[in-house]
Amino acid sequence: DELCKAFQSGRFLPVPDVSGSMTYGTNIELNKPMDIATGMTTFMSEISASPYNHLAMTFTDLPSIYHIVHKDDTTFSLKEKMIKIRSHVGYNTDFIKMNETLASLCQHRFVPEDKLPVVVIFSDEGWDTQMQMNSNEYKTIHEKIIGIWNSNGYDRIPLYVYWNLSNKTNKTKNGFQATADFPGVMMLQGSSPNLF
Repeated sequence: DELCKAFQSGRFLPVPDVSGSMTYGTNIELNKPMDIATGMTTFMSEISASPYNHLAMTFTDLPSIYHIVHKDDTTFSLKEKMIKIRSHVGYNTDFIKMNETLASLCQHRFVPEDKLPVVVIFSDEGWDTQMQMNSNEYKTIHEKIIGIWNSNGYDRIPLYVYWNLSNKTNKTKNGFQATADFPGVMMLQGSSPNLF
């Protein structure tokens, strides 16, 4: 219900992984996770509602939030949007830093809890390469995310849709640090047109 309401209201933020591994695919010309992620991000940023309209956030070692319109408020062309989203291709990903950036922005913009976006994350990796964990800690990454949002004044977190675009089974062997029925989590696997 929450997901349906958020999408019907246009309250969503696409977050593509723009790390180097996203440039590889099962076919050199087609089906690169980077192409799918930036294409879906471009589309979603067009149809999202204010205050998320024309926004995209990249998921890399240096997470950035882009307002992909010109200074005179005219919209970018599709090609310009995709170039902007890919302007920094990193060598790794930092999901914790991405959440810190987004939570801080929401706090400074006074976004109420009931207006937090559905965060749609397009990636191609298992969590092992996106997260760095201290073996002495007993919290999952998702539990750490809850802590980040709590420390920024929120009692709840956005709904996260984790979309693994890889069709390679060996890329998903490490799985996720949350179950599909964990509150605030939804998981999608693969790049099937039916999912789009």
